[in-house]
Formats: sequence, structure tokens, C-alpha cells
Amino acid sequence: MKSRHLEIFHSVYTLGTITEAAKALNISQPGVSKLLSEAEKDIGFSLFNRVKKRLIPTEEAHRMYSYADRVLKDLEELQRFTENTFNEVSNTLRISSSPSIGIKVLPEIIAEYSSKKNDVNFDTTTKHSDQMISDLINQKIDIGITTAQNLNLDKNIKQQNIYKGKFLLVTPINFFTGGSVFPINKLNDMPFIKVETSISNVLDEFFLKHKVQPRYVSSTDTYQIAKSLVSKNLGVTILDEVTADTLKDEHVNIFELSSSPDFTIKLLSLVKKEKRSDLINNDFISFVSNKKFWTR
Repeated sequence: MKSRHLEIFHSVYTLGTITEAAKALNISQPGVSKLLSEAEKDIGFSLFNRVKKRLIPTEEAHRMYSYADRVLKDLEELQRFTENTFNEVSNTLRISSSPSIGIKVLPEIIAEYSSKKNDVNFDTTTKHSDQMISDLINQKIDIGITTAQNLNLDKNIKQQNIYKGKFLLVTPINFFTGGSVFPINKLNDMPFIKVETSISNVLDEFFLKHKVQPRYVSSTDTYQIAKSLVSKNLGVTILDEVTADTLKDEHVNIFELSSSPDFTIKLLSLVKKEKRSDLINNDFISFVSNKKFWTR
């Protein structure tokens, strides 16, 4: 499979539509459709079912996504190496974020910041927290922004909580009609899709504290797959509010919980940088901490 085809598949799968993928990749919608068809022809099986102008990922696509994500990240890493990203470039800010932040919130922040200070360039990636921490230590990035909870940080990394939010319940359409707040006691024995990320332990402790025991019917380490399973009426799931906002569409409903554990969005940076100027970092950190970017 060609790297361009892999990029097209990854973008369509992550963003959900050819329209959004075309915008993200800065190519035409027919161009995305053509390349996606070429990819499917090349590998010999369908990646999406086309139902009433909607693209529904096939089971093969779900299984392939994690591999595609890893390969593309490796290609990005190779490109950074060949471009000698360790050189000091004082007006370039290298930011890594959790995928849910990188899809929607971070572009909004960068766009507004750039409108005020157009002499700053941005180099952005999406990474999970363990890779983000490693990249900070190795000075491959300047700032990390993550939704991960209970981080085990190196002594050379400082953490700043920039937003305190809550978890939300994601359900199939017409699942609950009792208002906008879902009582947590109703989660008892309810079919539940578990997301095996850093939020798992937080929710396990929350369920134990409130004597709630959902019935786990599936687990995944990918938010998009969890949401897709919910849309297929397999069960419900709980996500942090930033991720839930990114994934919401006409195929699922989102409810507040009558009681919810807290979650924090964290900004990570090095305690002491040896090569690059902290001036842009500090200014951007102050800017990104504005609550308006995180409140929906």
C-alpha cells in the first residue's frame, strides 16, 4: 500500500467523511475518492461501506487503523530526522497533542494565535502520552498537550493543568429520553464499551466508589472505534468531554452524568531547555491556557 493511500485512509477514518479529509489534506473531494478507491483496489478489499452518502468503516478497516496510525507516525519521525529538526529554529514551535485535541481544538488555537503573531511557525503531531513524554525528553517537541490521566512524568518534565473538565456518556440515538443528565445508577448491568486508555483506571475507581457495575461487552484502545460500536447499538461508553465533542455527530447522543470524575487537560514542557528559546513557549503556554478554547 502506497504511503499516500495510507494517508488518505487514515484521514477519512479519523475524520469520518471525504469532505473533512479533503479539507485536512488540502485536496479536492474527487481526489480523495479516487485515491481511496485506488487504495481499496491495491489491497484487494473494501475499507468503507458506502451507505446513503455515508462512509462506514468495515471490520478490516477497524483492524487496519492501528497499523496505519503507527506506520504514518514512523514516516513522520523519519521526515523529521531527515529535516534535521534538532536545529535551533527560534520561531518554530513544535507541539504534540492527544489525537482528540489535534483534530479540532489545537487547529483553532493555532489559527487564532497566528492571527495575532504571524511570525511564529508551527510543527504539529498527534501522539499518545508515553511517546509525547519521550519526545519531550529527547527535545523532539517543545510542548505536549494531553488528555491522559495519572501520568508518570520524568523529573525533567513539568506539568501544568490548563483545563478541568468532566466525563460524558456516549449512547446510541434514542437510547435515553429522560433529559440531558443520565443517572449513573442506570449504568448497572448496562452494555458498555470499555476504552483501554489512561481513563480506564479513573472510571474503574469511579464505578467502584459509586457501586456501579456496567456489563462490559467490548473493549478497544481507540476512541473512534468505541464511538462506532456505540452507533451500532452495541452499548454505551464514557469519554472525556473534549474527545466526546470531537466525535459527536448524528449517529450518537451525548449526555452529562449525574456524577462524574474530574479529568484535566495537561500541558507538558521541559523544566529546563538547553538549546531553544523559551520566549515563544511561554507566550503560547499562556495563550493556550485560555478557558474559552476548552469550554464547549
